[in-house]
Amino acid sequence: MKIVSNAINILRTLQYIIKLGMTEGYNNPFKSLAFSQSKPAYILANGPSLKKFLEDTDNCPEKFTGVDFFVVNDFVKDEHFIRLKPKYCVMSDPLFFIETIYSERGHNAMQALADTVTWDMILFIPWCYKKSKFLEPIRANKHISIVALHRLYYFGCEKFRNRIFKLGLGNGEYGTVALNAIYSAIMLGYKTIRLYGLDHTFFDNIAVNNQNQLCYKDTHFYGQDNALRPMLNHYNGELKNVKPFRVSEFLFEKANLFRGHEIMNDFARYMNVKIINCTPNSMVDEYDRSSK
Repeated sequence: MKIVSNAINILRTLQYIIKLGMTEGYNNPFKSLAFSQSKPAYILANGPSLKKFLEDTDNCPEKFTGVDFFVVNDFVKDEHFIRLKPKYCVMSDPLFFIETIYSERGHNAMQALADTVTWDMILFIPWCYKKSKFLEPIRANKHISIVALHRLYYFGCEKFRNRIFKLGLGNGEYGTVALNAIYSAIMLGYKTIRLYGLDHTFFDNIAVNNQNQLCYKDTHFYGQDNALRPMLNHYNGELKNVKPFRVSEFLFEKANLFRGHEIMNDFARYMNVKIINCTPNSMVDEYDRSSK
């Protein structure tokens, strides 16, 4: 049985390599970027606990002068974006790139980036969205470089996964933009990565309403929507055509997300990188922890 299992995994790896070549090619998006980094990378996910960290940056800004910041998604709309001047921004949610019921939010975020960034910054996006019209304002800003990460999910043999990731042919597409940020930081050569706002407390704000719809409260460091809203399982321009998640689908997706952290921590160890989760009460059980 082990021989059969190994053969299947090798076959899946070959299928992945062939499919990657046919769709995205084999370019390493980090080839011209990667170099040895002496500074630590601070990845700021947008969980509720990030508010406390940002208060610390206000009170003791000198502590963070030797840091390269990664921010994600809507962080650009917060006042700290200009204060911290992040070196990197990472976006991967479809709402920032394609027409959906959330198009206004996506366009607003891209326009805010284009209007705000006056320092050199790299914007990491998924390969499949590199021609998105949402990026037109970004392309007009000479300070922002757009780098497209491979989007295809690696489904091959675990034995070869880290080697393929090291070639820049992987990604962190396991259900949260924070994983794409972690993958990017590793590939850029950072040896110490600290995570803030990585709460992942998804299960604290969900419920099933009387229509058997799985609902949630949208909670981030910049505020909370107290209304319970149906959780959608895909994006579409017409709200009437969008179906809410089933509970089983939601749990499957979140299981894949937490598995993604295991995969990324394994890759970090392979690359001799230390990842430290500095998020209080984080649900992520990978990475070493620190309260600082």
